[in-house]
Amino acid sequence: MLEVTKLAKGSLYVHFENKEAISHAVVEYYIDKQLKLMNAALAGSGSVKKRLFDYFEVFLNPEIPPFEGGCPFLNLGMEVDDTNDVSRRKIKKTIDTIHKKIRTTIQEGIDNREFRNKWNAEEFAIKAYAMIEGAIMMKKITGSAKQMKTIEKLLKMEVEENLL
Repeated sequence: MLEVTKLAKGSLYVHFENKEAISHAVVEYYIDKQLKLMNAALAGSGSVKKRLFDYFEVFLNPEIPPFEGGCPFLNLGMEVDDTNDVSRRKIKKTIDTIHKKIRTTIQEGIDNREFRNKWNAEEFAIKAYAMIEGAIMMKKITGSAKQMKTIEKLLKMEVEENLL
């Protein structure tokens, strides 16, 4: 934060009441960035398939990760799950928002007959988000993009399999 804001450590408390307020601001920053990236990919132009692929490529690109240090929600979520209820609720709401956006994007493809009617958008949205998070974590821990590329390939294959 000090590097980004160009403030001295003591100056942070001029802008924030306490450490908890700083923590909340960090969570809000990552929420805003995550949702902007997701919305840009999924609300773009082109087919629903293309937009889903764009989303996968944004979050599963090992060369240009959207966040340094791994997924902030995975990192922060594990830290605040039982210590900071306000941040935990914000992260949960964001995960729910991401899940809903993936689900409604797939449903749009079903409704406009791009995808099979029997494809379960709800289940795929849960699976896709969990697989992306897992891939980011494995990349960070192993230092290898192999698992990340495999996850991207599997998600794209499932989208392809459900095309009409």
